Amino acid sequence: MEQERPLKERIWEFTKDLSVKVSKKAEKHWKINTLRVEIASIRHRINVKYRELGRYVFDAFKERTGDSADYQMGRDEIIEELQRLEADIAEREERIHELEQEDLELAPEDEPITPPPPPAPPPVMRAEEPEAEPAHEEGAEPVESKASTDAEPEEKETEASGEEEPKQASSDEEPKQAASTGPTSESTGS
Repeated sequence: MEQERPLKERIWEFTKDLSVKVSKKAEKHWKINTLRVEIASIRHRINVKYRELGRYVFDAFKERTGDSADYQMGRDEIIEELQRLEADIAEREERIHELEQEDLELAPEDEPITPPPPPAPPPVMRAEEPEAEPAHEEGAEPVESKASTDAEPEEKETEASGEEEPKQASSDEEPKQAASTGPTSESTGS
């Protein structure tokens, strides 16, 4: 049934599905990042409270009022505020963990993000063409490649005689030369 719909419709459906998936992922990442910013803000408030607590304890020590009921009540209020802020951080971290787990759980179910395959083209019947023979220059004999073990003794003989022999074109270079000279009378049949 999938193949019966036109390609344009399938691409449109794929695009809509993909945009929904992307928007859901973006929304989750936005929520996670928002929670992380909130955690950073709460940590800043905790640092401020620790400074406030330190200043409060220092002032009480300096004035020797550490045993008074007012000092203990003020200190306990600051400590309770710190505990509440720590609980807020733990709650937000748990929400982040839940959102990340949801994202991981949904990932295996998601289909791979690939467009639908195009319909198969109808088969085309072609007549088989005979293979063309490589073109050779007039009067030139095809050079046969020699094995590397055969070439070594010739090189040694050349070195021993002190004469330099002109290098023959290798079999790899021959087609390049033939192709660069263009068609010959043999290859065109004239």
